[in-house]
Amino acid sequence: MHALDSTMSRRSERTLQLALFVTSVAWFLAADTVAARAARGLSQRFALDAARPLLTSVFLLFLLALGFAVLQAIATRRSSVREAIGLPERPTARREWELGAALGWGLVVLAVLPMALAGTLNIQLWTQPRAFGLLLLNLVTLAVAALAEEVAFRGYPFRRLIGAIGPVAATIALSLLFGLGHALNPGATWTSTLVTVLAGLCSQ
Repeated sequence: MHALDSTMSRRSERTLQLALFVTSVAWFLAADTVAARAARGLSQRFALDAARPLLTSVFLLFLLALGFAVLQAIATRRSSVREAIGLPERPTARREWELGAALGWGLVVLAVLPMALAGTLNIQLWTQPRAFGLLLLNLVTLAVAALAEEVAFRGYPFRRLIGAIGPVAATIALSLLFGLGHALNPGATWTSTLVTVLAGLCSQ
């Protein structure tokens, strides 16, 4: 009888985790739509076309943090935003950020290096004063967009899916979703989608 109760308890917990995962994915899709529309409206109202991608990423990150914190509070009676978005405090956090940044830039260099060596990479420097402002804007946009993407794919939803189907299956499933999500990007190909899936597997 005790074994049966234990089995039923595990099944109920897995069902709850799966339900939370599905809900978090639905929230991400809704938040992505709302963030894009809000950023478009503000950029048109105040003539901030260059800042629209940054506004979209900021709104999305805020909505994800809010929604995931609410889901966590409902399920566990705890509402730590950092824990909900997958950024809990731990002693190794700084080292992990530094290692992640180094690996990320290293992969970018490895991707660009073959084109540079083959002579197919043409670089033009724009030195007008406005260029430096746009460079800073693009770097901030890249950082915020990357953080929002990590929160969406490797934060709260990923941990809920681990609780439902285990770490190996969850890693494979989220990597496939990660690749399929990027397959909708302009100019995406089957090759780029496959590379994105593999990158998702390596970064989990």
